[in-house]
Amino acid sequence: MRLEYLVAAIGDASPPEAHGLPNIPLVPHDLHVHFVRAEAVRWVDVEWPGWVEVRLHESDGTVVSLIDKVPVFDDGDRLTLETRLPAYVEVPCEVLEQAVDQAGNRSSLVRLRSNVEDQRGRTTFNIDEHTLVSHC
Repeated sequence: MRLEYLVAAIGDASPPEAHGLPNIPLVPHDLHVHFVRAEAVRWVDVEWPGWVEVRLHESDGTVVSLIDKVPVFDDGDRLTLETRLPAYVEVPCEVLEQAVDQAGNRSSLVRLRSNVEDQRGRTTFNIDEHTLVSHC
């Protein structure tokens, strides 16, 4: 909602939260859509919609196993029963934090979208800069 419409709707220019409204930035700070590059490695269940195991690599070398429905990992037709595995996929994520260590290695703390979690129930992962993919 644009500020002038917000002012007209509530009658003054006080902060939105003063009126029980969320304080949402007027201009998004990041216009990119982010993904974690991962690898579909095996079918868990081939019945519709299909369940697949996907593995991603954390920045410390840990390999994380994720199991979920195919549409969570593939918004197109890349993952079909005819797809030769392993196959690369891009898992939607939100970048929570970015860091650079003393050696100059860049990493990002990300939260996977669609409530995707690993076997331990984690939804946030530290990944290196080569695993993070961003599209405008």
